[in-house]
Amino acid sequence: MRRVYAGPNDNTVSNVASFSYTGIFTGVDTLNASETVNSTTITSNPAVVTWTAGAHTTFVGINQSPTGGGPGQMVSLVGSLTDVSAVPAVPLSGQTVDLAVGGASCNAATSSSGIASCQVTFAAPGTYTLSGSFAGTSSLLASSNSKDFKVLTAPTPTPSATATTTPTATPSATPSTTPTGIPTILPTATSTPTATPTATPSRSGVVMVTAQASGGGKPGATVDLGSFSYQASDNHEQTVSSVSVSVSRPKIFSSLTLVATINGDQVGSATLTSPIESPAAFTFSPPITLPAGQSLRFALSGVISGGASGSLDLGNEIRLAAITTSHRTHDDGDSGSGGLMLALYLLGFAILPMNRRRRLRASILAIVMPMLAMSLLGCSGSSGGAPAPNASAQQVASIEVTESSQSVSVSGLPADLGKIRRE
Repeated sequence: MRRVYAGPNDNTVSNVASFSYTGIFTGVDTLNASETVNSTTITSNPAVVTWTAGAHTTFVGINQSPTGGGPGQMVSLVGSLTDVSAVPAVPLSGQTVDLAVGGASCNAATSSSGIASCQVTFAAPGTYTLSGSFAGTSSLLASSNSKDFKVLTAPTPTPSATATTTPTATPSATPSTTPTGIPTILPTATSTPTATPTATPSRSGVVMVTAQASGGGKPGATVDLGSFSYQASDNHEQTVSSVSVSVSRPKIFSSLTLVATINGDQVGSATLTSPIESPAAFTFSPPITLPAGQSLRFALSGVISGGASGSLDLGNEIRLAAITTSHRTHDDGDSGSGGLMLALYLLGFAILPMNRRRRLRASILAIVMPMLAMSLLGCSGSSGGAPAPNASAQQVASIEVTESSQSVSVSGLPADLGKIRRE
């Protein structure tokens, strides 16, 4: 059911309201118009619209594209094309998707998985709109999508000055006259030129989050834990050897996988299995080579673990077979156990005058009653322990990058990848 609201100025001409929508599936739609007059709702007669087989509705996705870049850098834009009229929806291959941002545009044909990727270069910093569009065919309807895109200013390299040599003047000797009257010419002082400082280029890169995780998953389910991109700031070839991700609740995952792609092609993958520690260190073997002007995209996923393990946590209250252990301190003292001991003493005095058979029955009751009382005391209260945490937040903590065997300074860290919960 779809509701469309039209006011006096919303597509209303001569007191006639209009709207339009695109059908996705074949079939029959029933339309009703209603209006409230003096607190009374008036409903029109139904109108029937029959959708026959025709051109399919498409959807252009741009979520896999980065959300920012740097001036003068080449960035890979990614778009996907899906036929949403098919059940289930299927990717479309061999179709041209146009991508544009900040006056720069490119296009590419979709792959067998419906992915199109091409590269653009940005000029000036600022906030722009990234758009993706499909022109349509005789059997597929046109579609488009857009989102914000930020071009950030790259960090300015800091020049390192080379040590200079201070010239030392050689003192000139005072000419002396020899007895023969012939003057002696001595050499004049010479100076050493000062070396000019040479700026050393800075090796750096930037990490940007492209998607954050949200929602949750049941035990055994594979969940998306967010994605991020890395790009060199100096347009030089670099090498990425490892990535560390901080995981606040690593025990809710039985495994974590980090996949690296360039232009939609997988270039590296690393998987960690239980027990998982934080930070989770993903090492790529061999290291990933990032060509000059390219961006590297990482996608993190995890498998939700099956729940709590069979070991006992002695830090919380434990109750087994009517026996209660607790690390809590009660303000009211041991009033329950004191009352129970008093009842046992009174019961012992009461059975002394009884004959042997009655004392036997009373003794059995004296054994059973404390067990029942302890069971009730142990199971009636709260557990005292906090519920097991079922939510985990992930952050990109560090990324090890080298350029010409020298370490690279990476900005944009830590990068928040969102939060996921175990349902």
